[in-house]
Amino acid sequence: MLKVPEGVSPQLYFATLLGPLMVSAALGVQLMFAALLALKPPARDVSLLTDYGAYLFLPERDLVFYLSSILVTMALAVALVWLWNRRVRTLGPAATPRFLLCSTLLQSLVAVAGTAWAVNLFLHTRSFLVRGETVPNSRLAILGAIGVVSIGAVFAGWLPRGRSRSASMVAGLLGKVESAAPPAARLSALDLIVPIVVIAVIYVPSWRQLAGRFFMEEGLFHWDYYSMGPALAFHHGKDLGTEISSMYGIGWPLVFSAVFSWTPPSYGRMIQVGSIYACIYLTGVYILLRLLVRRPALAALGTGLVSLQLVFVQSEIIMWRFPSLTMMRFPFDVWCFIALILHWRSKRRLWAVLAGAATGLAVVFSTDTGLYLGAACGFYWLGVLWLEGYKRSRVKDIFSFGASTIGVLLAALLLAGRGRIFSSAFLRGWLESLLEFGGGFAQLPMATVPNAVTMVAFVVLFFSYLVFVAFALARLLHHRARHVEVFNGFLAVYGLLFLLHFVGRSGDYTPFRLWIPLALILLNLAGRAYGSAGSYVRSRWGEARRYRALVRLPYLAVGLAAAALLLAAPRSWLVGPILAYPNLVASQVLGSQPDGLCLLIEPKDICGLPVRLEGTAIEVRAIAGRMASLRESGKTFAVIDEAGSLYYLAADSVPWGRYPRPFVSLHTKEKLAAFSDSFRRDPPEYLLTRMQLDRANPIFDRWPLVQFGLGPNPVNPFGDVWDELGATIHELYQLDQTIPPFEIWRLARPASEPR
Repeated sequence: MLKVPEGVSPQLYFATLLGPLMVSAALGVQLMFAALLALKPPARDVSLLTDYGAYLFLPERDLVFYLSSILVTMALAVALVWLWNRRVRTLGPAATPRFLLCSTLLQSLVAVAGTAWAVNLFLHTRSFLVRGETVPNSRLAILGAIGVVSIGAVFAGWLPRGRSRSASMVAGLLGKVESAAPPAARLSALDLIVPIVVIAVIYVPSWRQLAGRFFMEEGLFHWDYYSMGPALAFHHGKDLGTEISSMYGIGWPLVFSAVFSWTPPSYGRMIQVGSIYACIYLTGVYILLRLLVRRPALAALGTGLVSLQLVFVQSEIIMWRFPSLTMMRFPFDVWCFIALILHWRSKRRLWAVLAGAATGLAVVFSTDTGLYLGAACGFYWLGVLWLEGYKRSRVKDIFSFGASTIGVLLAALLLAGRGRIFSSAFLRGWLESLLEFGGGFAQLPMATVPNAVTMVAFVVLFFSYLVFVAFALARLLHHRARHVEVFNGFLAVYGLLFLLHFVGRSGDYTPFRLWIPLALILLNLAGRAYGSAGSYVRSRWGEARRYRALVRLPYLAVGLAAAALLLAAPRSWLVGPILAYPNLVASQVLGSQPDGLCLLIEPKDICGLPVRLEGTAIEVRAIAGRMASLRESGKTFAVIDEAGSLYYLAADSVPWGRYPRPFVSLHTKEKLAAFSDSFRRDPPEYLLTRMQLDRANPIFDRWPLVQFGLGPNPVNPFGDVWDELGATIHELYQLDQTIPPFEIWRLARPASEPR
């Protein structure tokens, strides 16, 4: 174990550790970029993939390099902290506060400059990776030189004699920061105002029209995959995982299935439920910050920052188009954070149980992000054990946390799998997204990120999270850690794992939701820094007018920000995005939108469509009516089309097979063969599929490809899938009815034996 060198203030010593820790983080970032530039991704082996699967498959090593750089950074941090500790011990009296602070400043500047240089080098060199060329050795040598200079900065420094007054004052301030604690929480008017403002800004009242907008933009593709397909299937009696694919998790399909039990299924209703939960989640963020900093103004400011990810996005995109980019993807982490804080302060085991329940629900509702939260909780509990010397009561708390997590997870899996959760088919289905899509499908290498600002934002987050985790480890190694460092390190570990989403699928729209853990950390530190500043002012001026002015400063800042929002013109950069988002504020200022043309009538859904699609809407309803009549007569049918979930919804019918959208799901030849064989083993009595058309056909004008998917025409990327399924359809079925551009096929004879 390490000890604080004698004669050095512990507060000052730990502050100066930030220099070596920032150097280790800079080296981790540089190592990741060096690996990306020096090592080419593996060759694309598409022999086992369909045409669309080959299009999706982009083998990359970004995830491996990212995780490896985290581990190397932590090892470097421990090594550099040990070396810095020895250097300070060796210096003895020469290790003055001035020397330590100047050395830390030098190391920090070198670390930031080296990281910025490495990012700039990567942005100007990534064109070699995109073209598949070898990166010049000279550019790799520059990265190596940056690393050598960064390490050298740990041992460099100015060695002045004596103790300067400014350094002594800084040491005193750091001591007050070390001892600062949040004040007692008191009720505030903001405790009522913040939830009201959140509802006014985040809730979506025009959910039917928003569903129509997303339908026009992408055919509701993301909502189909995220929840509509599996929710419809479970609502009609299918098992999640085994009988229907649920790629993101089983929680939201279970919730929407329950909602569909008392209100008719609709896309708009799912958007409404999602926006309601976003308001609940952001209220939870405010509660969390009130517990952390206990200052309503700072908690309100932090809640506003976290809310920005839903409002301040690219002007042409409303975030609810992508449910996986909203709070629906990480719905229970804030409740886990709250429970852990309350457990630490009260030592009551009930809060450990509730934190475990929240973690279990996080895995249920989103498998990957739930596992990230579980791994981060592992870091937290290990830190708590280290803090308290492995007390038996903490061991029992950890056991209670784990038992609660597993219990909630098993209960939800039993419900989703209808009791059959220990079969290999269910486990493969539940973990399908982790097992398949982590290996290159739908991945986007970081070298292809079009916007340099996005890449810089990622590096800032990565660097910051590494520093906070390393600082928590350093404090633990010195047996000087406090709960605040362990908790901030826990948030940083969660943030590092959450960044896997950007590393795996690097796009300009993904970083918006990844800075939430950093926002929580910074607000936590800001609250403590504000408290220490107040203590310093009070020690010098007592309860004088200056101290009272400082206490009111955060409230003044929040008030000025609110006034600016209210007085600014609608086209300003602040108010414009708020009015562009379809919230209650926009509906009051701009007026509510009429339903207009709706694709579906009973219930109303996918509204606000252009008048030119009126004939198309009538044809969609005719197809849905035909399918509903087949269902009512006890017939089984399948939709072999990319708009499959839409027609199952319109006919209020159970989706056939594991994939309501079969073509984008059948990305391997093995899956395609299994899907084709399923027709032979248990063929539905009727099929709905698309006619073969060319672009000269006038039907193309009434059935846009973006909204209604692609049929068997030359422009679709599913040629081999259409050939395989088309051959099976013509072998087993005969044409029953044509409703352009769709065809309804009837089973012609009993199915053959499995091949």
